[in-house]
Amino acid sequence: MTKAVLVEIADDVVTHLNADLSWSQDFEAARAPIDFEDELEDDGLHVDVAIGRLAEGEAFSRADQQDTYDIDVAVRKKCNVSDLSVTDPLWLLLQEIRDNFLEQRLPNYTEAYCVGWASKPTYFRSHARKFRQFTGVITLKFQIVREL
Repeated sequence: MTKAVLVEIADDVVTHLNADLSWSQDFEAARAPIDFEDELEDDGLHVDVAIGRLAEGEAFSRADQQDTYDIDVAVRKKCNVSDLSVTDPLWLLLQEIRDNFLEQRLPNYTEAYCVGWASKPTYFRSHARKFRQFTGVITLKFQIVREL
């Protein structure tokens, strides 16, 4: 079955996150709905990958199109958000994820190259107040060149 490019990239991000890498914390990444607005039901560490958007596209040549795709990665945990000994490691994990993808090709969907990242916002303060939950999100920007 053919998948949309955004889905292919998101699936490969999950695969890469779950590979045997030396993350500072143990987790199992999973695909998630479009946003991360809901309260967690448990106190486990969640690393969720959601489709962001087709950010931009432009003609690369007469025969090729260069597109940039956004993939959101959220680190979420129900915890005492006032306790820095709990939240600091979550910030470190977000940084590790960002650093691990930057300027790298995905392992399976090798056409996708991570050209940058953004935050929107990096941290959901409303989740800290409302749910007593850490929710940190980064957006990884993947670029591919494809034939028209």
